[in-house]
Order: sequence, then C-alpha cells, then structure tokens
Amino acid sequence: MNMKKITTIITALSTVLLIQEANAGFYMGANISGYSKADLEKTIQDKDAMFWSVALGYKLPFLIPLSIEAEYSQNKLEMDTMKTFNANAYFFVPFIPIVSPYVGVGVGNTKVKLETEAKNNLLTQYMGGVMVKVPFFPVAANIEYRYMDFHKNNISQVVMGIKYMF
Repeated sequence: MNMKKITTIITALSTVLLIQEANAGFYMGANISGYSKADLEKTIQDKDAMFWSVALGYKLPFLIPLSIEAEYSQNKLEMDTMKTFNANAYFFVPFIPIVSPYVGVGVGNTKVKLETEAKNNLLTQYMGGVMVKVPFFPVAANIEYRYMDFHKNNISQVVMGIKYMF
C-alpha cells in the first residue's frame, strides 16, 4: 500500500468515528451489579447483593459531551429491598472516539424496606467509569464504580451495563 491509500483509509475511519461520537440522541440502558460494600441501618454490612437498573437517556447536542438520564433501580439485600428513581448527568472525556472515560452525579428518591419498616429518602450518587462503543453499531458497553449515599446509609458498587442508542 502506498502512503496515499493509507492516509485515505485513516481519514475515512476517523471521520466515521468522529461523526458517530458527535451524534446526539436518545439511548436505553440496562445495568447489573453486586455490592462491594453495603453499609445500611439495621442490616448486615459488607454483604453481596443483586442490583439491576434500567435507564432512558439523552446525549446532548452541544460541544460539551454531556448526557442526562432517568434511571430506575432495584436492589435486593437478604430480606431488605431498596428501590430508587433518580436523574443522572454524565460528562464524557472528549476526543476519544471508541473508549470514553466519564464521571457522573445523580440525585433522586430511594425507598428502603428494612425488615418491616419502609422509608423514603433523598439519594445522591457519584459515578466514574469507561464506556466502550462498538464501531458502526449503536451499542456501547460500560463498567463503572458507583457510590450511593442516603440518610446515614451508603453503598459502593461496581456496575456493568449496556446501552443502545437510537
């Protein structure tokens, strides 16, 4: 291959990847995790538990790479249950087309049922992770660390997920 062909191929691939990155639009996502540490009132600490969530989000069409989403999650910890509904915002590190590191914050409501008592609390959460986009397909996989804080309780977890952009 001569240099002109190599330059043409690199330019074409870069253009496609950057156009894909620049597209704004909606996405749906699903996550699953186990707790790395759960420190809840009236329950067992440092206990693994099942976590799942679904989200509907929108990547904003601005120069700053932001996404916003609404997320519903449910967590099961032995006999206790936690359901959350929250709004999240993510900032993606720009100019990395396929692999995108990000940080995020979220706020919402959590309903925690501990044994026989149920409480509604304000939830704040902080996320950091990496999203890997599949070139030429509207699909991405992510892995993140998430710290959730609500009324004298906190949960740290590693979350794995998938997103479909449309």
